Amino acid sequence: MEAADLVIKGTVVEEVGSTFTKGKYVEYTTEVNVQIADVLKGDLASNEIITVSQMGGFDGEVTVISESTTLLKEQQEVKLFLHKSSDGKYRPINEDDGVYILEQRGKVNGI
Repeated sequence: MEAADLVIKGTVVEEVGSTFTKGKYVEYTTEVNVQIADVLKGDLASNEIITVSQMGGFDGEVTVISESTTLLKEQQEVKLFLHKSSDGKYRPINEDDGVYILEQRGKVNGI
């Protein structure tokens, strides 16, 4: 938790899509919007919506997959350990290591 700028529980409310420079595969990212339910570390408030960026994406022809990233999907309830990048977006600490899916009955699954 020390390395994280922000630790939250929240819900993925929108799959925004991929950002990329065609052909620069290491730069492909996929973004989702997450509505915050609870802030465990950081200065944001409940109900705020943040953009979370993950490695990998799709440019209409090529799909770039990162072995260390499982892309988040709409309606997933998650606990996220995030680093804020210079562009204002948040990225999971060590990709999947910073992402936990909250299941029914309080069960938490790491990706």
